Amino acid sequence: MHRLIISNGSSFFIFRTAQIKNKAGIILISLKSCIVSPSSAFILSTLIITDITMSSPDFNTRYDETLLAIEEAVEEAIDSIETELDFETINDILTLTCEDGTSIIITRQSATSQLWVAARSGGFHFDLVDGQWICDSDQESLGIKLSGICRSQGGVDIDFSDKGIA
Repeated sequence: MHRLIISNGSSFFIFRTAQIKNKAGIILISLKSCIVSPSSAFILSTLIITDITMSSPDFNTRYDETLLAIEEAVEEAIDSIETELDFETINDILTLTCEDGTSIIITRQSATSQLWVAARSGGFHFDLVDGQWICDSDQESLGIKLSGICRSQGGVDIDFSDKGIA
C-alpha cells in the first residue's frame, strides 16, 4: 500500500491507493482513502486544479510544435521512399492522405487540452504528460501510435522519434 502525505505546516492530507484523474482522464494520484484536516479541504481542491490545468498558450505552442514536427517527418518520408502519401495543413488541422484515398486527421481540442487523431482504426485522444503526448485510452505515445497508423493505413513506415515525437 502506498501513502502520500502532503503538509503545509498547518494542514495535512494523507492519501491511500485509489485514483484522481484530470479533466482529460489521466490518473494523477492513486487514492483509496484520504484524511484531510478540516481547514485544508479547499486548499486540496485548489492545489489539484492548479497543478493539472495547462494554460491555453502552453497547449497551443506545444500543439503547433508537434504539428510542425509531424509535417517534417512525413515530408522526409515522402522524399526518401516512393509513396503517394500526401499532407496538407488548413486551419491548424493536419490531414495525411494515403495512397488508397483514406485520411489520417490530426487536430487540437483546446477545451480539453488534447491532440486528437482520427484514422480508419479509430479516434485517439492525447494528453500532454511530462512533455509527451500520451493516448488516454491505451497510454501509448503519439509517435508510436502515429507510426502504427501510417504503417497499417498508408503502408508507410515513418519514424516520428527522429523529430522528437516519442
